[in-house]
Amino acid sequence: MPYRTARTINEGRNAAREMRESTSNLVEATDLRELFEDLDEIRSMDAETIANEAIHAAVGNIESLAKRYAPQATGELRSSIRSETGPAYGRVSASAPHAAFVEFGTWSHNVHDPQPGTYEIRPVDAQALRFEVGSQVVFAKKVNHPGIEPQPFMQPAVDEVVPELVDLLQARGVQLIVDGPS
Repeated sequence: MPYRTARTINEGRNAAREMRESTSNLVEATDLRELFEDLDEIRSMDAETIANEAIHAAVGNIESLAKRYAPQATGELRSSIRSETGPAYGRVSASAPHAAFVEFGTWSHNVHDPQPGTYEIRPVDAQALRFEVGSQVVFAKKVNHPGIEPQPFMQPAVDEVVPELVDLLQARGVQLIVDGPS
């Protein structure tokens, strides 16, 4: 199907107008006939197929943005971000073990009342915790961890793309009408 511009669509409309105004019994309007054939084909297309195309595009955009927004220390988080799509379905996930901690931050470990802020860490299989501060090795029986501030990467990507999903569907509909089914 050739690419139709606004000019060829207007030519088709003009041909239709000429057909209505003509006193002749025979008028050639091939552009208009092709447009009607395409519209018939579009009408017979499954709405789910069109929606799946838009979902696939949106999920791909979310994956790209999440990778861009993810903080990069080692690259493990970014490389763990993957997407999958299916019929009327799309998912973007990050499988790195620390993904949720980065996205949401860490809170106190009080099971009954988790709150933002510090939490106590004690050794489980040793007598002391060992860590480095600068170049100095430190041993402690317990520490109060300050928690980790959230560094959202997935939610901003979703927030940016989902409103565009309607625009993607609209653009696909216009593309089908202008270019014809591909």
